[in-house]
Amino acid sequence: MRPENAASTFSDQLDSAGFDFDSSDPSVAWETFKRFAEEPVEGVSDGLLWEIGCFDFSGESQFILNLVRQFTFSEDGEYDHMEQLCLKLFCAPSSQLQSAKRSEWSFNHSSIQSFFQFVESLPEFSIPQAGSDYYAELTQESV
Repeated sequence: MRPENAASTFSDQLDSAGFDFDSSDPSVAWETFKRFAEEPVEGVSDGLLWEIGCFDFSGESQFILNLVRQFTFSEDGEYDHMEQLCLKLFCAPSSQLQSAKRSEWSFNHSSIQSFFQFVESLPEFSIPQAGSDYYAELTQESV
């Protein structure tokens, strides 16, 4: 897969898994993200981020589950730029979600499998299931 095709590839995989952007299931998002992360990307190095928390990006606080695949581009062996492909699931922050905040990068692990296992072992991993009425967006942009 080429980096410029990553968003459409992930979107197709989400569609095939029955993921609904208007009524999103965090479990389907996570399982599809794991499959997507296994696909090699040509010409870049990459890393993964799992993040949860309440954020106020739009003027009101929302609970967000953020699944990120970050691509690092090099030109002639030198750093050029980064892009992040983000699947963000949003919902209203309940009292249980309000205090939840955690992030984990795959760079801290020897393999993506150990990253997945670690994230799934976190007490915070099950917190997004306490939310309801999620909606999602998929973006890819330079950071």
